Amino acid sequence: NAYTYGDFETAIQSLDNALKDTSLSKEQRIEGLQYLGVSQVLVGKKDVAKQTFQALLFLNPDFKMDPVLIPPEAVTLFSMVRRDLTDKLTEIKKQQDLERERQRLVELERRKIYIIKRQSKNSLYINFIPFGAGQFQNNKTDWGTFFLISELSIGALNLF
Repeated sequence: NAYTYGDFETAIQSLDNALKDTSLSKEQRIEGLQYLGVSQVLVGKKDVAKQTFQALLFLNPDFKMDPVLIPPEAVTLFSMVRRDLTDKLTEIKKQQDLERERQRLVELERRKIYIIKRQSKNSLYINFIPFGAGQFQNNKTDWGTFFLISELSIGALNLF
């Protein structure tokens, strides 16, 4: 709120305290560093602002300030810091890309589905035995029981 009302000294103190919180997300930390750096530029602490912008760029090498919302002197200093750190930022981007790829591969490995198919070789000749023997061999006990009972019932009816 202090930043919005132009009280940049208070904003610097508040943002410094807020950025000490380790539970902040990366996006929250980046936004806090941006406003901290801009506040530092606006009160004339350009050397400290450079360090703040460096920290911001180390977190997100692709970060760009919006020149419509951010004062020109802060955007200019930020651009200078970015230009001075071009080689380091390229290396950080490569490392972040490698880390993202590693995380993607870990996630793919975690999602892998293994299909295990068991195939048993059943004897063909058991199919010719009556009373549902082939069904029992194939672990189809319902059908095996049906054939067993029906064949025994029909056989018993034939005897009478």
